[in-house]
Amino acid sequence: MKSSGLKVEAVSGVLNYNTNHGFSSEGMSGTFWGEPLVIEVSQLEANLRGATGISSENNALLIDMQTRLETTSLKQWLSLDLLEVTEGSAEFSGAIIVPTEGNAQLALTSTLEGVALDLPPPYGLSADESAALTINFSPGKKRQQLDFVIENILSTYIELQGKQFIGGRLELSATAPVDLREVTEDVLLVGGQVSDLHWQDWRQFIGRYL
Repeated sequence: MKSSGLKVEAVSGVLNYNTNHGFSSEGMSGTFWGEPLVIEVSQLEANLRGATGISSENNALLIDMQTRLETTSLKQWLSLDLLEVTEGSAEFSGAIIVPTEGNAQLALTSTLEGVALDLPPPYGLSADESAALTINFSPGKKRQQLDFVIENILSTYIELQGKQFIGGRLELSATAPVDLREVTEDVLLVGGQVSDLHWQDWRQFIGRYL
């Protein structure tokens, strides 16, 4: 995933290969954006693909990861204004799928404990609260696709070219991923159902970040 900007370094441990079972690892570790990283490598079997949240094929390589990430690293990685509302660090679980053909894909999950989310009520989070986060990132030769869901808060789909924003959609009050994959270039379209809108809160929010 060289073109993705993901920075994994200082990898050590044992990588095995068996002609019947493929790749496996023992005691692998490294750093991910400077944070300690635990790595487990295996050959992805058909009955395990659903657990990763990423579609793939037989014989793909699965790299499971456990680490802690600072929101500053995510901001530097993606350069999205939308991420400026986040502050702190949290434990993340991740999986990289490396298919025999095509591009690798990344999935990250977290409870966001330790991360504050500066959004108008009722969407904000304090650092001691939790919310289920899922991120899926698919790098391509020309464009990258990023979708992430913070349960009961928002669901977002964004297309990027390098670090340049191409277009996207954001759905408020989302409880699960929704189909947001129709985008207009240079536009972030916001939708969703809001039961109680306090314009003063949103005006202050827009003044801080937009």
